[in-house]
Amino acid sequence: MKTPLLPHAMPHQLSHLNYQPLTVGENIDKWHYDTLQVDYVMFVTDPNDVEGGEFQYFKGTRDEMAALKKSGQPFPEERVIAPDLPGAGYAVLIQGNYVVHQAKGLLAEGERITLVNGYTYADIEVPDYTALGQLVHADPAKLSCAEYSRSLALRCAQQLQPLVNAPDYSLEAAQRISLLKRARNELDQAIQQLESYESEAMRHFGD
Repeated sequence: MKTPLLPHAMPHQLSHLNYQPLTVGENIDKWHYDTLQVDYVMFVTDPNDVEGGEFQYFKGTRDEMAALKKSGQPFPEERVIAPDLPGAGYAVLIQGNYVVHQAKGLLAEGERITLVNGYTYADIEVPDYTALGQLVHADPAKLSCAEYSRSLALRCAQQLQPLVNAPDYSLEAAQRISLLKRARNELDQAIQQLESYESEAMRHFGD
C-alpha cells in the first residue's frame, strides 16, 4: 500500500469471519467491492482441503465491471484471477473499495472459513470511505449507525485536535479554514449517509 495503515475504528470492519453456505455449490458471495478502503482476507481453514471455494478477483476496474453488467456482455473469464494460497494463515490484501472480487462456493461437503480484517489510512488527509448503506444489510441498522457515527466523530476529532492542543500562530486564516472545512465536509457526508442508508439496495454484480 506504500502508506501507514491503522486498524479500523468500526468493530464490524475491524474483524469478522465468513463461512460458506450450507448448500453445496452456492457461491459464498457475489461479485462485489467492499465497504471500506483496505482489508485482507485470510484463510482460517486450509483452502487446499476443500473442492472449490476459491477467492477470485476481476482484473479490471469496478466501473468496467458495472459496464459489463449493464450491457449484458458475457463475463470475460480470462480476466478472473484466483491467487494461489498455500494453506491456512495465508491472506490476500486488497484496496477493498476498488477491487471487484468474490468467493466461489464449495463443490463438495467441507469447511471454508475466512477472517476479514479492515484498516484505514493513517494519513487523515485521505477522505474516509465507509459504505454505511451496505453495512446495514449485514448488521442491525442501530449497531451500524452507532459504530459509523463513532468512527467519523473520532476521525474529525483527530483532524481538529492540532487546532486545540498545538495551535500554530504562523498559519494564515485560509489554512485554518481549510482544516475546519475538511472536518465539516466529512461530517456533512456522514450525515448524508445516516439520512439515506435505508433506501440503498445491496450492491453487487451477480454471480
